[in-house]
Amino acid sequence: MSQLNIFNIPELLEHILYFLEIDRSLYSTLFVNHLWYHCSAPILWRRIEFFNEDYQQSRCALNMSRVLTWRLINFERVMRGKIKPLYCSKMVYLRLEGLKISDALISTILHSCPDIRFLILDKSKGFSNIPIIEIARFSPKNFILNFKHNHYF
Repeated sequence: MSQLNIFNIPELLEHILYFLEIDRSLYSTLFVNHLWYHCSAPILWRRIEFFNEDYQQSRCALNMSRVLTWRLINFERVMRGKIKPLYCSKMVYLRLEGLKISDALISTILHSCPDIRFLILDKSKGFSNIPIIEIARFSPKNFILNFKHNHYF
């Protein structure tokens, strides 16, 4: 008879993982085992942030670090791929701050993530008003869009 371990009960594990999300320590739990991966991945996909910390230093040029550029490229590749991750639809919050982003990426995100409620595009550029109109037309009334200091026109 197998022994019941508290960390093998998904409902309890999810409550524990939410506390790790607050502490920003959740990523490493993906590598513990299969159960922890399936419990922590949906939590990680709920809130995704990409922001350019160098934006404050150079307002004219959006200089992204190599790591940030690599992560954003991989994120775009995943979002534009034919097969999306299972947890992609769990995304509720997306922050793309101080970045150069395209209309196609915003549109793909909106179609792939039906539960998204917060889209932060502060200080970003490269997109037109087309995705903004699309958000206004198809998104629910409780959708929050923030794009301070943008250069989208």
